[in-house]
Amino acid sequence: MLSVAAGLFFGIGYGMFDANNMPILCQFVSSRQRAMAYGFMNSVGVIMGAITTQLLGGLAEKVGLGMCFAFMGVILVVALVLQLVVLRPKYDDKDEELALAADTEEL
Repeated sequence: MLSVAAGLFFGIGYGMFDANNMPILCQFVSSRQRAMAYGFMNSVGVIMGAITTQLLGGLAEKVGLGMCFAFMGVILVVALVLQLVVLRPKYDDKDEELALAADTEEL
């Protein structure tokens, strides 16, 4: 019963995560390149998930699982800060930005 509940919560959480990925991606990638960018993003996520599983499995035996999760938390906070500082979309859709830039070049 516990594994069914865990699977249910994982599915709901992953659904919310995945439903937010595409709109965020649209702010940075034009419509011509979105399919490739979304596929690349998913591929990198799967590859990093596999690598992380292997690394944490080996590291957990040496330093403990709690330290491994703390280390992953630090990495996530650094990634979050980098995204908040570096990524500053000006428009909701990259195509709007490209169309506006094309209009100003014509003038």
